[in-house]
Amino acid sequence: MESQITRIVGKNESGKTALLEALAKSNYFEDNVDFQFDKDLDYPRSELIKVRTENPKVLTCEYELSDEDVKSVEEFFAEGILSKKRFSVTSYYDNTRATTEVLTDFGIFKDWLISAFGVGEQGKEIIHAATDYPALVSAVSENNSLPGMNEIKAELEKIKKEANGWTNPLEGYIYKEHELERETTCANFAHMGKDADQTYQTVLYNLDVIISVGYRVKSQCGHNSAFGPIRY
Repeated sequence: MESQITRIVGKNESGKTALLEALAKSNYFEDNVDFQFDKDLDYPRSELIKVRTENPKVLTCEYELSDEDVKSVEEFFAEGILSKKRFSVTSYYDNTRATTEVLTDFGIFKDWLISAFGVGEQGKEIIHAATDYPALVSAVSENNSLPGMNEIKAELEKIKKEANGWTNPLEGYIYKEHELERETTCANFAHMGKDADQTYQTVLYNLDVIISVGYRVKSQCGHNSAFGPIRY
């Protein structure tokens, strides 16, 4: 089979279309009401009453970063800043998403700060002693008279702002600012058929970076299925 094409094969009502629709709705390339989750329409009808007041997960996709993605992040920070190449994105029926497992090496991040902002020996000890991001922010703020600390404080504030609410600001910053979110998006393209008046809409998904997909759909045979891993 072609290296950039994934084929999903199954009998009728096995969940093929539901899988692709779920992927499209998880992060469509434009704001389109036709590609948003609707619990009343999408959730298995026989079980809908059980989740009337809940916001269930629709699907979780696990992605693997390419070497180019990793290189882009490392060129900005330092080699080894990413602890792993895989991360997960979970979509919910209210059309929110949660990204997890964008894991970073905090020690390497601290070394990068020290190297990038010319921190002295006393500052190095203070930074190395910080065990997490909030502790690092506090330590830097309390010692802002030391060389490089004001610059580091500004950098940490920028990272936290751009992370936009992530529990770990560094991981959120890397995910958003280094366009890892781009890897989870599908796109819609129009192409012409054999006749000049034939136009077809084709939705393309980044299945090349998807390792596995777990999902719930409405079809009779497929609503408890998990398709994964998807591999070439």
